[in-house]
Amino acid sequence: MMEGVASIIHEVKSKPIHYRKSIKLKNSSKNLSVNNKLFHLFHQENIKYCHFKSNEHLDEGLIGKTDLDILVDRSQYVKIQELLKLAGFKLFYPTVLMKYPAVDDYIALDKITGELSHIHLHYRLTLGEKYLKGYSLRWEKIILNTRILNLNQNIYIIDPNFEMILLLVRHALKLRLRDIRFALSRNDLQKEFNQEYIWLKQRIIPSECLNIYQSILGQVGVETFKELIHSKPNLFNLFKFKKSIHHALRGYRSYGNFSSLYLRTVRECNWVLSGINKRFFRFAFPYRRTLPAGGLVISFIGCDGSGKSTMIKELIPLFSWKIDTYKEYLGSGGGSSSILRYPLKLMKKWFINKLFNKQTSLKEDMSNAKKHHTRFKTFAKFVWALTLAYEKRNKLIKIWKLRNLGLMVITDRYPQLQVKGSNDGPLLHEWKNHKNWIIKYFANWESRPYEWANKNPPDIVVRLNVTAENAYQRKKDMKFEEFKKRVGDISSLKFNEKSTVVEINADQPLNQVLSEVKYKIWSHI
Repeated sequence: MMEGVASIIHEVKSKPIHYRKSIKLKNSSKNLSVNNKLFHLFHQENIKYCHFKSNEHLDEGLIGKTDLDILVDRSQYVKIQELLKLAGFKLFYPTVLMKYPAVDDYIALDKITGELSHIHLHYRLTLGEKYLKGYSLRWEKIILNTRILNLNQNIYIIDPNFEMILLLVRHALKLRLRDIRFALSRNDLQKEFNQEYIWLKQRIIPSECLNIYQSILGQVGVETFKELIHSKPNLFNLFKFKKSIHHALRGYRSYGNFSSLYLRTVRECNWVLSGINKRFFRFAFPYRRTLPAGGLVISFIGCDGSGKSTMIKELIPLFSWKIDTYKEYLGSGGGSSSILRYPLKLMKKWFINKLFNKQTSLKEDMSNAKKHHTRFKTFAKFVWALTLAYEKRNKLIKIWKLRNLGLMVITDRYPQLQVKGSNDGPLLHEWKNHKNWIIKYFANWESRPYEWANKNPPDIVVRLNVTAENAYQRKKDMKFEEFKKRVGDISSLKFNEKSTVVEINADQPLNQVLSEVKYKIWSHI
């Protein structure tokens, strides 16, 4: 096998320059600047690399719409790590059931577009069955020595002839008996495979493709391979191809029969259950990638109208696309609430709309109505405050557990002790020294989650500073004086050394605020 490797490298190096040096693909002027910077550094430092699979989607990968699969020379490992860091990429850790040998996950935020770039960095040619990738083929040196330059993108890619071999080998190794379902549909194979095959078929030289195949696999399955590159593959000749190459690739397997079946099943179950949970249940746990330096609690604070909800609504899809991210609402308004507080929210709304907006027709009944109204409000406030404190306590416990497991937790608001009675502060503070011991006990009990939150502030506080005039214009659901008070309260909040406070001018246009928030958060990950 090693003689075959040496001969193909010698053979390809002797080919004319038009064969191995360059190729023109679809041009794109929207590449993320962070990707352009990385590949410029790779060229400058003579790093051996290439984008080695799914080059049909290369343009989408370079603009951040899908992943980039980059194969590199393992002997340049240290230098490659330095250049990735210099370009702005950060290493993220997949969970145990998402990690594959000799593959690293690097993610960067593009400062210009605000999009994420995700690179699967391969030190070995790890591929194979879905959810397992149980083969490590020793073809890295050949691929890197036969790479070609995409002139439009100025990025090295795998020779299309070799990419066709990899595509057929990869797909054959993924096939299982249950894939017979594809034969019963209109298309024998998956749509993505068909598209990639047709794209490559237009770019290969069949004779060259066959020469490379014979150099790395000899005569094993060569007749079936000829069929596959000359006519459209179907499920049955791919199964035949899999059977013919199975023995030749046995020595490259990473797992035995039992362990591969076990790992593949466990990983597939994890993938299915994670998808069901994400869509229906929202139980939070790490199942993809966690933060490189440990989890973070990132809290947004600001007056109503400062854009907290809008910022979070934009950030969650961005980060959760690649990173385990959890959102929590820690206020008392229209956000998510516990089962205990939900009936109280409905009652509050009903009473406001139906009872206390009505006038009493008889003057002599007005004083009694006001008296009963005050008593009811006091009782309702007491129950509401206790229920809210219980809810905040449970939410705080949950988000800090998730933070300790490595997740990014983004919260709308955060409990505080400095401003009593508003801005997510305790509501029963006036009764902490009440003469009635029961009232006093519950008032002190209500303050405990706020005290705990005060001692354990968020890792990052994003304070959205807005003027009362702008807040009032954006959200006219309170009097101007109330906006003015809340703006002052928010600006007065102090946090200890455990927190990094990021000050944002929220009077700026939305896109500018969002861009600044993304960059500031990413710089602290």
